[in-house]
Formats: sequence, C-alpha cells, structure tokens
Amino acid sequence: TEHGGQLANIMPQFSNKADAFQVQTQKFIAACRGEIEPVATGEQGQIVSRLLDAIYASSKAGKEVKF
Repeated sequence: TEHGGQLANIMPQFSNKADAFQVQTQKFIAACRGEIEPVATGEQGQIVSRLLDAIYASSKAGKEVKF
C-alpha cells in the first residue's frame, strides 16, 4: 500500500502475549476502581445510546429523525 507516495506496511500489529479480552477486562476493572480513566465516558455512552435510538426510530418511521 502507498502512503504519501511511499510504500507503507499498514498491517495492524497484534501482541500474541496478551489476550485482548483479558486486557480490556482489566482496564474496565481498573477504571471502576478509579485507578485509570475509562476508555469512554458516561456522557459518550449516552450520546451513542441516543444515536442508536434515533437510528431505530428513523428506520421504523421511514424518515429522518431529529434528536
């Protein structure tokens, strides 16, 4: 793949040393304990929920829905 006129390796790098689910769970627990900042805030979660509700409402109504 080219990037900026140069060949670039854009394959994602995954660590085989850690189970991704285990790492995510550990981060969630640490955030619940107040040891680290959460990946997403409650406010961001609320926005996503409202957006999904609007998508479903729009699909059901067959038209654009404002939120």
